[in-house]
Amino acid sequence: MVNDRVRSSDDDLMDALISYMFPTDAVGRPDAFACAKLWFRKSGAIDRDIRTRFGQHVQRAVEGGYDAWLSSPRGCVALMILVDQFPRNIYRNTSAMFCGQEVSGRILQQPHSWESLPPLHQLFVPELILTHQEDVAAQRQCVEWFERLRNELPPKFQCFQRIFEKHLAVIERFGHFPHRNSLLGRPTTDEERNFLLDAENRFDLAARLNPTTGELEFGRHPDALWRLLEDEVRAAAAVERDLDSKDQESVGAGRDISAELDDEYRDIFGELDADGTGRLSARELASLFDRLHKPYAMQKLEALVSHLCRGLAGNCDTGLTFRQFVALMEADLAQEDAELSFDELYSLFNNGAGSEISVEAFYACIHMISPKITNSEIAAMLKRLGCAPTDTISRDDFHRIAIELHGAGDRPKARA
Repeated sequence: MVNDRVRSSDDDLMDALISYMFPTDAVGRPDAFACAKLWFRKSGAIDRDIRTRFGQHVQRAVEGGYDAWLSSPRGCVALMILVDQFPRNIYRNTSAMFCGQEVSGRILQQPHSWESLPPLHQLFVPELILTHQEDVAAQRQCVEWFERLRNELPPKFQCFQRIFEKHLAVIERFGHFPHRNSLLGRPTTDEERNFLLDAENRFDLAARLNPTTGELEFGRHPDALWRLLEDEVRAAAAVERDLDSKDQESVGAGRDISAELDDEYRDIFGELDADGTGRLSARELASLFDRLHKPYAMQKLEALVSHLCRGLAGNCDTGLTFRQFVALMEADLAQEDAELSFDELYSLFNNGAGSEISVEAFYACIHMISPKITNSEIAAMLKRLGCAPTDTISRDDFHRIAIELHGAGDRPKARA
């Protein structure tokens, strides 16, 4: 009787996982746009939903608690969702994104006929498991499998061919995925650094299904990039004010925040956490100041981080946790002077050079503020401004786009 209940509970969880990951339209057909939004969009709200609904099951699956599911192809699909896909959501921007690789490898070792699965499910098993491997044989097998699968898929899902071929090309060229280097503590060569400046080579970026072409386009939306840059600058200004604060006892008190604001802080934290450890060291905070050309005293910054860690029962040797970072941001951003004027934002790009910014200076400044933003994404931002690659950017243009992008909603507003 107990075993029947366990099996029934597992079946219900498998159903929930598969239904969640393969949304359908009103008549039960696979919904390509809903799938693309769920699979490829970088969304704090989606990450939070997955963490809330399935987080405990992810941990159990990674530890082998659902290995009984390996006995069937359908069980392997559900298990793959838990150990290969969901860690990329709930552990985003940390090395823990890859915590399920061992279990994923065991899935591939099963003697099942994957052709018995629906074609869309085969995109996950074996295809996505294979394309996530830093192994050229696995990548070639992935491309070969898709050749057989392609004609069985709905037309809007055939864009995966280009994705799998690009993964193979990267592994053939480098032997690994350069975009994982910072998370896994690997050095990045100059060739890899230049390669990553093109959003089309960054599988860690969000992707959107173009409704006109049906192709997946990698790279963040220009509006979101503008907001990210403003958040980076505001975060730096916030910490800098605490360096000069005489009353550090108030820092770290924190308060309850909305789920939406929590998502925003996770995006900022992920950008600052360059090594993917899940903690921010004084050096990582200092590197942001360096990119912004902001003066600071390293000794004071280290003292601040140490103070916050002690005050919040953290470990001062390893840096601030996400919650400690939120407490710091909330304690300081609530001050009236937390807003940045447009002139302050513009001066970061302009650097006193006159009334206009050259495109070259614009690229260089964005790379200093956030090196994860690629050249092709910056080009999209310039296009959003209405600027040609040979144009300069005037203060009026910068002011106009800042008003348009940052002047609505409940977000803190820059001062005109």
